[in-house]
Amino acid sequence: MIANDNSDWFHSQYLHNKRLPSVIQHSFQSEYHDWSIISLFYSALHLVNDYYINTNTDKGVPNSHQRRLKFVKRELQQIQFEFGVLYTLSLSARYNDSYSTFTDMDVKNAHGFLKQIEKHIAHKLANGE
Repeated sequence: MIANDNSDWFHSQYLHNKRLPSVIQHSFQSEYHDWSIISLFYSALHLVNDYYINTNTDKGVPNSHQRRLKFVKRELQQIQFEFGVLYTLSLSARYNDSYSTFTDMDVKNAHGFLKQIEKHIAHKLANGE
């Protein structure tokens, strides 16, 4: 598990990462779509970590992507697809030569996936789930 179990910190990181794609788009237009995708995935990751801390008594968060993916599959099935796609896109952006092939539509779709994740987690928290 990750040592930092502070929900406020994860929420702050989620918001920080969420803002970056608009800064990139405004400043660089389409030159850095890969970083927009990576930032959107990490926004989702920190939001899932924040949800984990707020709904689990052990307070530690998964310390690997594989453990987090298992948690999403087990506890957040409705967003498993969206989170998985963001994860896969971010892997591609970070470790493959595809960073230059990402398009405005890819970033727009990634934003849509994050919005679905945000909506689902907000709903679960509002209902005490």
